[in-house]
Amino acid sequence: MTESAMTESLENRRKRLRFRSWHRGTQEMDLLIGSFADAHLESFDAAQLGRFEALLDVPEPV
Repeated sequence: MTESAMTESLENRRKRLRFRSWHRGTQEMDLLIGSFADAHLESFDAAQLGRFEALLDVPEPV
């Protein structure tokens, strides 16, 4: 994969994760996770994006 394709891939991944962060299902979680994503996603590398994505995959408590 070329560097430009990898960069584009990371940019698309960040956009997808930002959307997921702001659409968790409850307003409280949207504000907490979405605000964190807005503040930090741009500085995350691929490994950090993977860990953040794993966090988003954890179901919210009922």
